[in-house]
Amino acid sequence: MRKKNGAALVFAYIERIFDQADRVAAVKASLATLEGSLQKLREAGFQDMVIEDSYEIPRDLIGGIVDAEPVSNNGSTLTPAQLYEVFQDDSSTWSFFLLLLLLLLRRCFGFSPPLDD
Repeated sequence: MRKKNGAALVFAYIERIFDQADRVAAVKASLATLEGSLQKLREAGFQDMVIEDSYEIPRDLIGGIVDAEPVSNNGSTLTPAQLYEVFQDDSSTWSFFLLLLLLLLRRCFGFSPPLDD
């Protein structure tokens, strides 16, 4: 899988949060899934520096849907248009690809995704 394809899947995952009836709960569940997956990456041999650097951008984007602090200087939360702009930046592609990896690891270990169908 190419990194761009991984980024597109992560974009769709994060974008779905905007459509949830309870965005706060969806953000909390997504962040819990992301956080819970970090140990699995450590166990797989990823270095903490790689994990933490790649975790920061997706964490801030997901959190920014309901909390302006991670994404804004003017007090506004993340919008779908802003999310799209971030995903156009090639320098962030690795972070998004790693987020997809985290989500797949969770899924492979028997955990279901945190969002409603």
